[in-house]
Amino acid sequence: MEIEEVEVETVTSIDQYECQNTVEKEKAYTRYIIRHNFLTYSFNPEIHIKWLTLSIHKPLPSGFMSLDSSTPWILYWTLNPLRLFGYNVDKYLNEYTEALRLITLPDGVIRGSQQSIPIVAGCYSGVCTMIDIGTVNAYQLINRQNTYNFLISKKFPDGSFEMNCDSGDIDTRACYCAISTAYVLNILDDNLKQGVAEWLLKCQTYEGGFSGCPGGEAHGGYSYCAVAALALLGRIDEIDINKLLRWLIQRQKPIEGGFDGRINKLVDACYTFWQASIFGILKKYSKTFQASPVFPNVDKLLDYIILASQNKDGGYRDKPSKKPDLYHTNYALSGISSILHASDHQMKNTIRPIEPAMGVDQFYFDKACEYFRSL
Repeated sequence: MEIEEVEVETVTSIDQYECQNTVEKEKAYTRYIIRHNFLTYSFNPEIHIKWLTLSIHKPLPSGFMSLDSSTPWILYWTLNPLRLFGYNVDKYLNEYTEALRLITLPDGVIRGSQQSIPIVAGCYSGVCTMIDIGTVNAYQLINRQNTYNFLISKKFPDGSFEMNCDSGDIDTRACYCAISTAYVLNILDDNLKQGVAEWLLKCQTYEGGFSGCPGGEAHGGYSYCAVAALALLGRIDEIDINKLLRWLIQRQKPIEGGFDGRINKLVDACYTFWQASIFGILKKYSKTFQASPVFPNVDKLLDYIILASQNKDGGYRDKPSKKPDLYHTNYALSGISSILHASDHQMKNTIRPIEPAMGVDQFYFDKACEYFRSL
């Protein structure tokens, strides 16, 4: 007996149809512009560098007031893409160092703003900014012992971490931010590591990706955090790699070329990092993956980023219907760097290599790690 398939329209299916049509039109239009104006299929770094440096020079829009407690994130999102483009940022380093100092408590623990209390995510984004600054003055802002005391105070006996004592956010993000911060600062001891890998491994779902905590739905951001943390803990090959790869490959949209965050969701340029960077982590840290590597369609992903996400006046956007912003610019470029270098793509030399498990320029990551391991 044959089963007749009936197509039922839902809000989800309508949104998906409209999104892929918008993306296809944008890609076709951009190809036309490139062809008829003899332009280059590229990341157009000059345009984005100008756009990013304007974000440093000019006051941010009033809407950013709501992100006051995300100051280290904004510092990271502006500086990191400039590093990836190989732009000389020396003239800005004193300003970045001073901005980081202002949100660092007298005891040497980084917080989200001058008015907020420390949270684990603020420590991570502050350390990312510190890495990209890349100077001893920036390194010395952080007190390693007090940062360790703060991180260990957010750890639970089952191996999980919370962001802070008031948020209730206990998930793979908090684990990753704590582990990666400790890894760079060379304070990742047995007490911090105990039980973390075991808790993270429980978060891998039947789908293949990782949820925020055991029993949830697989999601790109949670998956990146879990895989990156397990890599830094040296436990990555305890993941069911084949199941993870199957889920990751399914997250690349066949028409748009970019990635979504979870099943039945729309494409978003930021998942170029949260999803595609996982391939970079596996390539660097997983012996299982290295024995039989699998990659997504990198050319289709490039088409989405260059032809659809890239804004002609600078910056990258979620999708063509959105405006460019610092968040999507950083993660689009970071993810592309990771996948291009991991897959040895012919365009890899157009952007500097990133440390896939941290999301910062590889050279400055290695430099910071070397400094803290010498103490």
